[in-house]
Amino acid sequence: MHPTISLLEQLVYIESTHERKEGLKEVVDFIASLFQTSNFYVTKYFFDGYPALVVSNTESLDVDIILSGHLDVVGAPKKMFTPKVKDGYMYGRGTMDMKSGVAAMINSFRATVKDTKHTIALLLSTDEEIGGFNGAKQLLETVGYTGKIAIIPDGGYKETQIALREKGFLRAHITFSGLSAHASRPWQGDNAILKMADFIHNMEEYNQSLQKNDSGHWYTTVNLSRCTGGHSLNSVPNNAVVDYDIRYTEDQAPEGIIESIKKLAEKYSAEVHISMLESNVCISKDNPYVQQYVASIEANEGKVTFTQDQGASDARFFVAHGVPVVLSQPYGLDWHSPNERVDLDSVLKFQEIVTYFIRNFEVKK
Repeated sequence: MHPTISLLEQLVYIESTHERKEGLKEVVDFIASLFQTSNFYVTKYFFDGYPALVVSNTESLDVDIILSGHLDVVGAPKKMFTPKVKDGYMYGRGTMDMKSGVAAMINSFRATVKDTKHTIALLLSTDEEIGGFNGAKQLLETVGYTGKIAIIPDGGYKETQIALREKGFLRAHITFSGLSAHASRPWQGDNAILKMADFIHNMEEYNQSLQKNDSGHWYTTVNLSRCTGGHSLNSVPNNAVVDYDIRYTEDQAPEGIIESIKKLAEKYSAEVHISMLESNVCISKDNPYVQQYVASIEANEGKVTFTQDQGASDARFFVAHGVPVVLSQPYGLDWHSPNERVDLDSVLKFQEIVTYFIRNFEVKK
């Protein structure tokens, strides 16, 4: 078995879910053990209980190339942590998202560290699946790591594809108030759920107004995620709550979205709380370091395709700190599902591309 495929198998065996904090520590400790030579500087961090690992060939926080990934995976039945290989794919939790990309980057780094003249840092976190706020964000903002380019195998969805855009997102929590009364005398009360229902109807009209004739669905979306209300069946509900998850494109200012929600909520005297607001990602394909990565794909007999991703990743933290990102990863299918799998040939091809990129990297002035 190829060393990178063997490493991927070992990583999948580790149940690094948020329900098993010991699994998060185990996977970080395992990877740290792979770098116990004088060629590397190994540092472990903890942010609000979540471990993170940085392996570098320099003590400096400012490096040429950052290889960034996450080691946490979404929950799954125990059997999914026993990887299986079938028809050229490895099945198991985290094979696609994103232990295959991490395994490839680890071995690219190990293969090039002795002969590269450039500084490289491998940044690994364990909380991306729940937001990344105690992982990549802290390594950049609190510790201060930075670089000229970051490679993140968490988008693009194929080793020859590079995602240049990701949507930003915000989460809105809207609270409606009413007046309780006995269910047999609803005229004596003020039904908060009915207010919420009318608000939801108007929000869906707003959602429809944002949609465009775009086969790639590259427009802002408003998703009704949760609604609750009332306390007992024999009373008029005096409270109701609705939550929205909104994904916005680069041509839609989040401040305008928030203002539209607040203006609509005023009709119902509802309170709006924005619980999360995260920026979108836009990378120019003409960036000189992105172009170097393109050349690396082409040098390995690949034809580059530029794409865009509906979801979010740690890339937004790097872009916010002025670090351009290459979002590209091995090809796989059904991540977060019972049939999650990754194409093993694609994993090795991705590793070849990253290795070539490191060996032929040039600093632009």
